[in-house]
Amino acid sequence: MQVEIRAMQCFVTLAEKLNFSVAASLLNMTQPTLSAQIRRLEHLIGEDLFIRTTRKVELSEFGQAILPAALQVVEAQKEFQKVLSGLNTRNRSLSRMGTPFYTAGIFERENLFRQFEVECPGISIAINYAFKQQLIDQLDNHLIDLALLIGYVVDRSHFAAEQVQADTSEIIIPDDLPRITLARRPVVMAVPNEHPLAQHGEIPLSAFDGQVIGMLDPRHGSAFTNPIVETLRGAGAIIDVPMEAHEIGLQRYGRERRVPVVSVGWFRPAGPDPDNSYHAIEGIDMFTELALLRGHVTANKATMQLWRTAERFAARNRDFVKGGVHG
Repeated sequence: MQVEIRAMQCFVTLAEKLNFSVAASLLNMTQPTLSAQIRRLEHLIGEDLFIRTTRKVELSEFGQAILPAALQVVEAQKEFQKVLSGLNTRNRSLSRMGTPFYTAGIFERENLFRQFEVECPGISIAINYAFKQQLIDQLDNHLIDLALLIGYVVDRSHFAAEQVQADTSEIIIPDDLPRITLARRPVVMAVPNEHPLAQHGEIPLSAFDGQVIGMLDPRHGSAFTNPIVETLRGAGAIIDVPMEAHEIGLQRYGRERRVPVVSVGWFRPAGPDPDNSYHAIEGIDMFTELALLRGHVTANKATMQLWRTAERFAARNRDFVKGGVHG
């Protein structure tokens, strides 16, 4: 069981105030987001932490039992942050960046890092490799300065609700963090060259009737996967979610089974693909983006220099980017 620091902060603050509205304000989040954090923590540990009625909120017996230890964890995190802030003040040439391991090899990422090396030669970048959910939590808790992610943007309350329900919604990212959209890829269909669907430019929905289609695991985030599944099923497609239904595993599944698969477009072969062609899908106009995200706290000089370099990188890519700088 791995309990996130942010969830502990939410628990401790609500335990002290026993008022969702007041606690949410102190935590700089919305009340629905706080409620989602508490539900997620309760789901993770398998116990109710609060007794909620229409009139008041009280700590449960279990909540009372773990509160002293939770207070120690939160206080230790505050002390750690003070030490870290002091070190950052003395070392303005360091920026901490997180990114998932699977972004390695993406053309725009490699070019961005080369541009960092050219334009920011005096800056050291400490890179932390982790999954998206961990990196968003680290940004929220000021443990990293920047995160380079592939994602589908949703509002923060929906993001928090997805974390409670799935806990593995790897492809969705919240809209409230400052971000630079570096590149975007449309959702497409990867179709074996010999398959009947390959004859189309944009595949019409009428062509999907009775066709088996490989689909990403719904745990990528229902806000992203549900509209795709509903559209294809509504057209008569037979949706198949294989055992390894992440993008790379799904591509492999499609090549081995010779069936079309949904693709987010980031992991195609570097050169011409001898096996597949890639097609737009009628009725599905969705994109994922490669984005650089920053926390809400004031960034150090090194981080802001990297941020400005990324802005220039995105501007040069503007013919391929719908979006830009957000927040």
